Amino acid sequence: MHFSKRVEFIRRLVQAGAKQKLVHALEKLGTLQSARILRQLRAYDQKLFLEVLLAHPLLDQILLDLSYEALPEVLAHLSNEQLITILSRMPSDWDWSFLEQLPQEKQQSLLEQLPTTQREKIAKISQYPKESCGEIMHPEAMSVKASALVEEAIQTIRQADPQLKVFYLYVVDEEGHLLGTVPLRSLIRENPETLVSQVMLGNPIAVRALDARTKAAQMVAQNKLLAVPVVDEAHHLLGVITVDDVIDIVEEQATEEMYHMAGLSKDDRIFAPWWRTARKRLVWMSLNLVTAFLAASVVGLFQQSISKVVALAIFMPVVAGMGGNGGTQSLTVMTRALALGEIGGREVWRVLTKEVLVGLTVGAITGLATGLIAWHWQGNFYLGFVLWLAMMTNMMIAGFAGSMIPMTLRTLKLDPALGSGVLVTTFTDVFGFLTFLGLATLFLKYLV
Repeated sequence: MHFSKRVEFIRRLVQAGAKQKLVHALEKLGTLQSARILRQLRAYDQKLFLEVLLAHPLLDQILLDLSYEALPEVLAHLSNEQLITILSRMPSDWDWSFLEQLPQEKQQSLLEQLPTTQREKIAKISQYPKESCGEIMHPEAMSVKASALVEEAIQTIRQADPQLKVFYLYVVDEEGHLLGTVPLRSLIRENPETLVSQVMLGNPIAVRALDARTKAAQMVAQNKLLAVPVVDEAHHLLGVITVDDVIDIVEEQATEEMYHMAGLSKDDRIFAPWWRTARKRLVWMSLNLVTAFLAASVVGLFQQSISKVVALAIFMPVVAGMGGNGGTQSLTVMTRALALGEIGGREVWRVLTKEVLVGLTVGAITGLATGLIAWHWQGNFYLGFVLWLAMMTNMMIAGFAGSMIPMTLRTLKLDPALGSGVLVTTFTDVFGFLTFLGLATLFLKYLV
């Protein structure tokens, strides 16, 4: 069924108040598709949608799958009492994700109406910095004392909240310090009368609450974990970050880096208001305009050469375009490597040398092909020779710029992807025009 037809089908079920049919249809579609449909409904139908499903836990998952820019708009249809109904069903880390999207005064009003234990859990999560491990952790980590028996540990898991995701059992001492972990499979195999401390894996991999959340993603990926515990400075167990949280982190990080490379804000999404998108893009586009005039000024230095050999204007975009593409390739590889922590201090110059050599090789081959085409087309060997030299030089510069710019930004404690695409393109345009037109001017008497 076409997406627009699905939206219309759901709208009719909502208006008819057919709760059972609506739930059945949405379960078949899945929560992600259901969230997309909710976003497409008109305001009145969105309100009906929320009212019909208010008492059903499926609504919680649909709301969680809404994009951050759409969530405040949808939540605005709910009264405080209705929001409390939804929040009371959710884990505290999800509660905070919701509350963050609401105005400050409404946040405070809702917090006052929540049960004391839930309010305290939310308060703990909200105290951590943005994009830290503490902000995204689940505070309900499954743990037992080191003195517990395997049988007692299994009973603890059985009695836990069904919504709690359990991948590992964490072992703590009497003061709550993290001592080790026990995979569930190992727990089931052991003798029930064995002490948990005898079967645990010591020296557990953990992240601190104030660490950047990307560190948790790296830990999970590098060590093939399903979850990683979160501890404080004294190594007390505070919570856990699970593999599905890591998937969200990786997705957001990939989106953010892709956006930054293009000079976009991470909040620039498809359904964001046009005026907000225009305002955010204008900053980088203004910088791009400045760099475009910089490239244009380089071309202006060689007006006389271009006027004498008009064919130069034909091949200028080829030199700049190939350099831009080569620089973007180096930039993409380098940004990914920096994000995954694959490059240390010793590898920097080796990687830089490799990218320059790749640029030299690719430039020599593609430049030779371009030079032969120019020679055949324009009937001038020296034009082809100048093109070959210019493309080879510019591709070397592209490899250098694509590698050096993100490393320099990281050294300055900035996001390596931050506007790198704009900067690399500037380098390849300016030096591409400079080398091509500069060499053409040197060989001008052979080109005329």
